[in-house]
Amino acid sequence: LRMAKLSYLDSSPPLVTPFFWSAFVLVGDDQPLDTRYKPLSVILMMAGAFLLLAFLVRKKLGRLTRSH
Repeated sequence: LRMAKLSYLDSSPPLVTPFFWSAFVLVGDDQPLDTRYKPLSVILMMAGAFLLLAFLVRKKLGRLTRSH
C-alpha cells in the first residue's frame, strides 16, 4: 500500500496534498489472505448443507403425511 501511495503521489501532481488522501487509514491485519484450497472445510460445508437439506425434506414430508 505504501508503494502504491508513493507511486500515486509521483504520478498525479494536482492531488498530492494530504487533503485528498489522508482520510484513508488502514485498520486491521494487512497480511495477505490465505486462499489455498482446504478440502476439510469444503467437506464440512457440504455435509452441513446435506444435513440441512435432509432436515428440511423430512420436515416437509412429515407435514404432507400428517395432512392426509
